[in-house]
Amino acid sequence: MVFERSFCLYCAKCCAPTEMILFREDIERISSHGEKDFVVFRNGFYRLRNVGERCIFLDEENRCRIYSIRPIGCRVYPLVYSFDKGPLLDPECPLSQQVVYTCEEVEEGLKILEKVLKMLESEYRIKINWSVFSVGKRDLLMRYCNKFE
Repeated sequence: MVFERSFCLYCAKCCAPTEMILFREDIERISSHGEKDFVVFRNGFYRLRNVGERCIFLDEENRCRIYSIRPIGCRVYPLVYSFDKGPLLDPECPLSQQVVYTCEEVEEGLKILEKVLKMLESEYRIKINWSVFSVGKRDLLMRYCNKFE
């Protein structure tokens, strides 16, 4: 998995609280595994429900109960999208400023993030400024791969 570190399995900072947007494929995949009542519609998006300021799937030991089927946004984290800056590693993630990610991880993460943004456009009618995406993508590729597309 992209950006996966064992530390992530215990940190859960990104899960408390979560504003994770869900897409149709996320909801269908998670529902097909018998999970129920995990979606809330808030601020124009379907999102993961929080219980006690924590993701509904976070157990008492700060572990994700659905890690293998988690939403696509969770899968690509700590890569996030800023409408002003484009793709970047979330500065709120304890590992995003400390870990050196491989070029392959960054490239794979950018591909997944691009898919997420296209899904935002098609499912939620959010307009993505693709030139902002391209600038942020170039910056990440320069930083981690010493190249740009």
